[in-house]
Amino acid sequence: MITPESISNNSSSGFLLRNLFSNFDKNNLSQIFFSGSIINLNHCNKFWQFRNKYFYFNTGVEISHEMVKIKRKNIFLSKYFILLEPLLDLFPIKHTPAFHRWIDDFKPHIIYSWMGSKRIIDLTTYVSRRNNIPVVVHFMDNWIEASLNRIFFCRMLERKNLNQSINIINSQVSAGIVISDSMLTHYKKFLQIPLHVIPNGIKDNLINDSFKQPQIFNKKIVFSLFGRLEYGRQEVLNYFIHSLQTLTEYSFEINIYSNSETYHILSNSKNISLNYFDTPLDCDLFEIYNSTNFLLYIDGFNSDSNLKFFKYSFSGKIPLYLASGKPVLSIGPLTNYSIGYLKSINIGPVITTLESQRLVCAILDMINYEYLDLERIFNNSLLVAKNFALSKIYTDFFNILSATGKLQ
Repeated sequence: MITPESISNNSSSGFLLRNLFSNFDKNNLSQIFFSGSIINLNHCNKFWQFRNKYFYFNTGVEISHEMVKIKRKNIFLSKYFILLEPLLDLFPIKHTPAFHRWIDDFKPHIIYSWMGSKRIIDLTTYVSRRNNIPVVVHFMDNWIEASLNRIFFCRMLERKNLNQSINIINSQVSAGIVISDSMLTHYKKFLQIPLHVIPNGIKDNLINDSFKQPQIFNKKIVFSLFGRLEYGRQEVLNYFIHSLQTLTEYSFEINIYSNSETYHILSNSKNISLNYFDTPLDCDLFEIYNSTNFLLYIDGFNSDSNLKFFKYSFSGKIPLYLASGKPVLSIGPLTNYSIGYLKSINIGPVITTLESQRLVCAILDMINYEYLDLERIFNNSLLVAKNFALSKIYTDFFNILSATGKLQ
């Protein structure tokens, strides 16, 4: 695996990697990563890190058992990795004899890579050529055509660094995985490699098969929101909260499960209380669902680059929401695949423009759902959620790797 973060990291990236590789023997996995990340040898037995702080002469280091026990402080370059990555790409990685020995001792059959930056592309193709092994590239977002960097110079530099990525993928990558049918249709226009759809999934035992909706008492309604609030999402959340303030006959509790650093500027108001939590563990999900009336899904409207970057993405929150069976209020641009998908499966209102009156009407509709409405939404969610059961996704994923790398 060659990815920005480790498989052990407590982030959506780490969770995704653990889900995909959950049935692999850890002794059959090794990982090269870049950013400051938690390491757990129970997930993977061999790690090599090219640390961001050594960008000027980055030879990398093998993570030993002793180093795993050391608690590292977050450093500036790790914290702002996404912003500074185009600058780091100006300093090539050094391939040392120790790094070569580390790879040769492992004897890899296949490389799984997210690419997404010049350094990772260069490293992936270098290891592939040197060891004569195939590459599978996994696309979660549309980095091949758009940049989320907020610094204009870095954004332009990133596009310059990646302008040859399509040619490199077509000539040196054996297969690709995309996250949605929409991405598959679009990428087939310019990628000549075999492409397969693998969406985000959810563990089979987290899919709720028992219909139970908490009642609304004393006109108090609980919304829960999962995920990061960057990329224009916080502005949408502020708009949602502002709309709730007009419904003075009700009180609202909004539970925000996020590791974003910007959410703390949101504050309570007269009829709204906000509660902030870390990203939940699997064992906490059923308790969260049982105390929640409705779920909130938001995407940002505010930037052309955001819209282009997430246009074909399928959010990892969606399988979690489907597994709950709860009604979902979705707010975001219909050009985003995730919003279009949520609209197609009829599990709650979808608001595609920031119009307060439409949003208020949608919230009132949800509050007035009758038993049969809630049961219908639960059944719709359960039917679709089974398509994202991890057992199915893992089988499809392994079959792709096996066919590409001729694994035994």
